[in-house]
Amino acid sequence: MGKSSKHARTKFKKWLNSYNDVVSWFEKKCPDLEQLLEEHGGLVKIENFLPAFVADGILELLENIDDRTWNLTAATDDYTHNNIRHEFLSVKTGPPVLDDVLRVFTLLLPDSLFTFSAAKYCKAGHIVPHDDRAYTNVSSPPLPAAAATVRSNTVL
Repeated sequence: MGKSSKHARTKFKKWLNSYNDVVSWFEKKCPDLEQLLEEHGGLVKIENFLPAFVADGILELLENIDDRTWNLTAATDDYTHNNIRHEFLSVKTGPPVLDDVLRVFTLLLPDSLFTFSAAKYCKAGHIVPHDDRAYTNVSSPPLPAAAATVRSNTVL
């Protein structure tokens, strides 16, 4: 993170690592997210979802990730492998604070399993409209050895 002041970066990182601050903010902004998702078919737009200084900190963090760190994710339509036509850049690991950012989103639905990454679309990037539901096998007690779980929510 380079452009913002040291004070702004410290405040941003402190908020990300304060369970009480994050949870109280989410309780205020989306007190019953599961019900909202159910009522709106799984897609909800929440204005000013994060405090402005947090949103600014995340943007600065993402803008400063080195180009070599971003991974090209691309596919053509292949419904036999659940692929839709897309091309974008993504990253799951980067600066340590990225882990803190991604962890914050898990507090939205704490009883769910998550896989988050950051993505960016360049001029040639695209993705066709699609249902982002995905299935994966997990092995974790007390679940059966290969219980199928569903990813049905996407944070944009």
